[in-house]
Amino acid sequence: MHAPDGENIGGADAASSLAPLVMQGYVFKNTLQFVHQTNANIVGIGKAIMDYTKEDIETIIEQSCDFVKDQQPMLFMEKHDIHERTLAAELKSAMENWFKEFHVNCEYNRMPDENGVQIPKRIGLDPDPEDPSSVYPDIIVHRQEDGKHNLLIVEIKMSWKNHKKEKDIEKLNLYIQELKYKYGLYLEIGEEGISDREWFE
Repeated sequence: MHAPDGENIGGADAASSLAPLVMQGYVFKNTLQFVHQTNANIVGIGKAIMDYTKEDIETIIEQSCDFVKDQQPMLFMEKHDIHERTLAAELKSAMENWFKEFHVNCEYNRMPDENGVQIPKRIGLDPDPEDPSSVYPDIIVHRQEDGKHNLLIVEIKMSWKNHKKEKDIEKLNLYIQELKYKYGLYLEIGEEGISDREWFE
């Protein structure tokens, strides 16, 4: 297998080349094997902004999760009970290599108003419309400077502590209805990786 500049990637050098390869569009499969997406229509390379399909994004999420699990397996182990925010931050770092046209942020609690001024991100969780809730989703794929490119919003739960799942699902529906995100994803992570997912659009 060859890197974009023609350098051969394999053997003992492969693992040490992981970070730059991911940045160049490679997907980690195991310690010594990488797959390069070469077709401009395949996820994350040459996609027009907002043209990502749910299938594109699902592939990115799965590959990013596999990558993080291969590199940091402790994050997925119930006995360590590491906070989901830590996993979200690592997953975000892997995902942003595929969404070059967007900002990928964790717990981003702002949104632009009609004048482009950043104000608290709010949705109507409270039945009183005069006092909407301020929220900070686990991961969002968007453009910070406007509200016209809200591609994806993700809420994450670990499978062994998912008792607030219904609250996350309620939020995801409101993000789509009120903030016009194209896709919402409830993502549940277990020791083997993704254990449950639910899409909203």
